[in-house]
Amino acid sequence: MAEKKICDVCHKKINGINSIANIVGDSILCSRCYEQLGGFRITRKYNSEEEMNNDKIKSINEAIKLHYPQSVIYNLEKHFENHQKYFEAKKEMQSYLMTTGTSLEGYHIEKYLGIVVGHVVIGGGFGSGFEASIASFAGDEATMLTEKLDQAKEVAQNRAVIKSIQLGGNALIGIDVEFSTFSQDLMGVVFTGTSVKVRKKDD
Repeated sequence: MAEKKICDVCHKKINGINSIANIVGDSILCSRCYEQLGGFRITRKYNSEEEMNNDKIKSINEAIKLHYPQSVIYNLEKHFENHQKYFEAKKEMQSYLMTTGTSLEGYHIEKYLGIVVGHVVIGGGFGSGFEASIASFAGDEATMLTEKLDQAKEVAQNRAVIKSIQLGGNALIGIDVEFSTFSQDLMGVVFTGTSVKVRKKDD
């Protein structure tokens, strides 16, 4: 028998028919208590840090106003902290030092940390319009293809950067990007580089 869930706010059983268990960290909220948080959505994707912060202030203030348990408020705060870390990591990736060469102008390489690889497989009808896209390079299909490849390259790059950061690196050198066709509907994007720790040379 499945374990019956209890809402951490109203302490009522969540039966799965009239209510759904909404998990926020270690807290469980029934549909009613969840909906009272001013439009808060656990799976919502934020387009900007400002949008995220506005939702954070609104939902946490609502939880305090409604006297939700401190444990629930804490888990709400942790939820938004994770989003904050995402935006901080995104900023770091955008300004990460990278080059296709073996050195960085104005920087001294202190340590080589190893090769990192970020890869993405594009699917879902990618190859169906490939030849037509090449034939009509100024057409809509070519634009869609270019955008899809650019997005895949960015994702592969970010994955390589994350691995480099985890190794303790603050730069990538020797970058190489390769595109490989696996089948009619699948293409792979591989972003490779050497993770290094660098410091700025003294002027």
